[in-house]
Order: sequence, then structure tokens, then C-alpha cells
Amino acid sequence: MTSDLPDPAELGAVVVGVDASPHARAAALWGAAEAELRGQPLGIVHAADIEGRSVLTSAETLQALWDTARDVLDETARA
Repeated sequence: MTSDLPDPAELGAVVVGVDASPHARAAALWGAAEAELRGQPLGIVHAADIEGRSVLTSAETLQALWDTARDVLDETARA
């Protein structure tokens, strides 16, 4: 029997979006296992909604958002 599904190794990187929640950590751990199973790299991403705020937001606030995002990614990567 043949399958129309692609070989998992041909699908490319596994990408997981995270925030600071326990569910996001679980998703990242699942993504890491899936990436290892496929023999593919894992990408971990975090986003912040700043649309319309960049003009009204101070540089310090934007830096704080950036620092928080970096902390979330670093903590998730260590999991």
C-alpha cells in the first residue's frame, strides 16, 4: 500500500510558538520530540502584539517587551 502523505523527514523544520504558559512549554517539548523523530531542526518563536503601539510606546517599554520575549525563548529552550 502506498501513502499520499510525505515522508516526515521531507517536511522540514518543526516550528512551535510559545508564551510563558505551561501549555506552551508542553508544546515546545512536543515539538522537540517531533523534530528529533523527523531528524529536522526545531524553531521556537514568540511574538508580541505591538501594532499601533510602537509610535506611542517609549524605547524603554519596547526594550522591556524585547527582554521578556528573549527570557521566554531562553527559558523554553532550556526545558
